[in-house]
Amino acid sequence: MKRMKEAFNLFRRSIFPSVCPFCGEPVSGEESCCVSCRKTVRPKLIKRVFSLENGRTLSCLAVFPYEAVRKAVLDLKFRDVKHNGAVFGSLMTEHKEVRQFLKGAEGLVPVPISKKRREERGYNQSELIAEALHDFCGVPVVSGLVKHRHTEAQSTLSREERLRSVKGAFSVKDVGAVEGKSVLLVDDIVTTGATLCACADALYSAGALEVRALAFSHSDFADGDRTA
Repeated sequence: MKRMKEAFNLFRRSIFPSVCPFCGEPVSGEESCCVSCRKTVRPKLIKRVFSLENGRTLSCLAVFPYEAVRKAVLDLKFRDVKHNGAVFGSLMTEHKEVRQFLKGAEGLVPVPISKKRREERGYNQSELIAEALHDFCGVPVVSGLVKHRHTEAQSTLSREERLRSVKGAFSVKDVGAVEGKSVLLVDDIVTTGATLCACADALYSAGALEVRALAFSHSDFADGDRTA
């Protein structure tokens, strides 16, 4: 574990930007964000439990309130600021609850995006977060889950519409990568949980033993935040 953490710290120093992802102020090469944002961008870990169609439940741990990290998340998703993925992974693993949540996972499964979205964006933001988590804990990133159908932007939909939109949109192309294994879904934000639940249903259908989820941020849909 010590060697793994040393390697992770080396990774941090090599990839982190020289500016804070939250405010843009300069930071040293070993810091994920500036001193000021350390004090103001505060984590608020929450655990949600969602019901799945197969009668199981999906436990999801999320770390930061979305409004506190909104700019950084949007920069990662839409403004090509890919190094924020490494920053998010690092910030998440600072918390013992996240480190505990990672224990027992045999694979990190990034929530996939559609082929169309990937062509537009050039990358999947959830993969970047998962890769940073892998560099910390050594759990392999499993890319067997795919989104085979493009869906409407979730930000315009109600919870019921979101559930209908993503139903059946995901499948597992490599069953052997998840069959009989405990896997951890990784995403940048959880709002209604509709996407995570659809992903979990697909993973269980492919024979996954256990599915849980870990998200960088969380948004209370009841408060009208439909930006992600």
